[in-house]
Amino acid sequence: MSTQYEVSNFLTEWADDGITEEEESYAQKTFFLSEPTNVPIEPVTQMDKVMKLFYTQRDVCHSDFMEHYIPRFGALIWTLRHEYDWVIDKERCDEPLHNHQSPQYKYVFKGVKDV
Repeated sequence: MSTQYEVSNFLTEWADDGITEEEESYAQKTFFLSEPTNVPIEPVTQMDKVMKLFYTQRDVCHSDFMEHYIPRFGALIWTLRHEYDWVIDKERCDEPLHNHQSPQYKYVFKGVKDV
């Protein structure tokens, strides 16, 4: 009997890796993101356009925002991150077709946090 207890205790310690809920890595949390439900089909406002761009393209470059006449897209991205719980990462744009003269960034939409 003591051998069975030792084995189960060993398995319990092995299975418990010591990571608490707060320490979960970002990669683990991305598995639990969902799709947005409030994306308009016909965008009217600039916020609607930004939501539709992220929903259809997933990664949107600075030049894409400029082509759609959205110069203050940073404030709209902040609103999506903080008020709508969208997870949007910022990465360096390395698209060869864009041919940026200075360092530009693209914004990558990962999903929506389930609150």
